[in-house]
Amino acid sequence: KGILLREQGRVTEAFDCLGKLLFECDKENSEFHADFRCRVLLELSSLYFSRGESTSAVLYVTDCIAQARQHHLELLEALATAHLAYIQLNMGLSKQALQLLETRLLRIFTHCSSYDKARVLHLYARCKIGAVKPATTGMVSGTKAELQSAASLMLTVTQLFHDVEAHLKEKDALHFQAIIHHTLMAGGNMQHHQEERNRCARQFKGLDRLYPTLGLGRVCLL
Repeated sequence: KGILLREQGRVTEAFDCLGKLLFECDKENSEFHADFRCRVLLELSSLYFSRGESTSAVLYVTDCIAQARQHHLELLEALATAHLAYIQLNMGLSKQALQLLETRLLRIFTHCSSYDKARVLHLYARCKIGAVKPATTGMVSGTKAELQSAASLMLTVTQLFHDVEAHLKEKDALHFQAIIHHTLMAGGNMQHHQEERNRCARQFKGLDRLYPTLGLGRVCLL
């Protein structure tokens, strides 16, 4: 229910719902298992992400990592590590976020759902671009290669979101993909990247007519 409330934009109610669940999990002799508590912690951190309060999620994420390690919940530990990388990205620590995320990618891509894979892959692409800072370094060879790599990753991201009908997330991915191709236009092969940018824009507009974005909410990757 907390996840549904968040997706409906009812953040305060979602906090209340998930907070009550966490309270129940923390009771002595609780009937909830460790994996459920970890899921609640991750959803609480996602709520803070949706409000642009990444640093407020740190305690929930580190708590999740500690509990997941204690109970050998490797997949949940990997997802929590991705949440920690997202916090680092939002703090401007893109290189550190990239390095941290790369330590868990194999586990996530091997065992996660398509939806979680797409979310983490989107985060990975943003970390790669953030690490090279194309706005300040210019279109040097290393920067161009990372942008091209990110563009390729985003093709997979949009397809995965499309496959699971996560159309709002697909819109976010298409928007970012268009930005990448627009940036790459300065590095040569302008016609190709212009066509790709325009393709992403058309797909975005088509989805936006069917699934309009309500309000001016920030993009939340996780």
